[in-house]
Amino acid sequence: MPVNILGGALLLILSLPALADGTLDWSALGWSPDGSLSQSYPDLAAPVVTIDATVSGNTPAMASNTPLVSGANLVIAADHMLVGQSLDIELVFSIPLVDLQLNIYDIDRGTTMTWIDELTITATDLDGNAAFPVIAPGSHYSVTGTNDNVVTGLDTTDFTAVTPVSFPQAIRSVQIRYGNNSAAMANPAYQVIAIGDLDWRNEADLSLVKDDSQVFYTPGGNATYTLTVENAGPNAANGAVVSDTLPAGTRIDGNWTCLASGGASCISGSPPGTATSGTGNINQSVDIPRNGRVVFTIPITFSSNPADY
Repeated sequence: MPVNILGGALLLILSLPALADGTLDWSALGWSPDGSLSQSYPDLAAPVVTIDATVSGNTPAMASNTPLVSGANLVIAADHMLVGQSLDIELVFSIPLVDLQLNIYDIDRGTTMTWIDELTITATDLDGNAAFPVIAPGSHYSVTGTNDNVVTGLDTTDFTAVTPVSFPQAIRSVQIRYGNNSAAMANPAYQVIAIGDLDWRNEADLSLVKDDSQVFYTPGGNATYTLTVENAGPNAANGAVVSDTLPAGTRIDGNWTCLASGGASCISGSPPGTATSGTGNINQSVDIPRNGRVVFTIPITFSSNPADY
């Protein structure tokens, strides 16, 4: 007769290697040579991220052989001829970064409006849509714009004045447009800002669902479990280990199988789409990128002796 098997569900364990928080440390990594318009920083943090930095726009106005690293910051100096001219500093990330934070220093203005630093800061999210920063209030600058992403200098020169900028969402790139507010003099004077280190978190949001579509089981009968692991991101879960131990009174009826989709792999380190199978309890290391999935199918036979449970 059918019985309800106490503890009949699989014992599931899902573990993930530690994801290290990341930093782009300007003083350690530098910008070489001084004055170059692009730079690439590979192999940062775990999972590994590459950050590509470029400067474009009115680059002939860049001064003092910048960009260059001075102290702990990336320094950008400009001597624009017209108020409407600007520089674009773009940072592109090979994988999404979560909770990106950086400080920008020396957003100020000349005593007689000879220049007025103004930065417009935007980003792109996981899906390529526009995203905007959270900019902490400060006494030496104002924050305006429809998306509160335009920072304008209010005080006279103070290199130590800091503007904290953060992106709580996962983002793929950041663009900083650096120029003058329209109230600056027609031919703005020499101006400087400095960008501090970038800090971020790495995380993967894994979910695990088991399903056998049954409530009661017949001793001596069979059932099939499916075990689905998905990653909502934003980062890949490479080397995640799925462990699965059957309860007393059950055994594998043949081989379990694993199928991968969405760029995932049932064998960590193998190409996307790699499938596998095995016998006995599952202890499988897998790779699951954002929106990827692995599905284990486990055929089960139940002991004919209810006392085994």
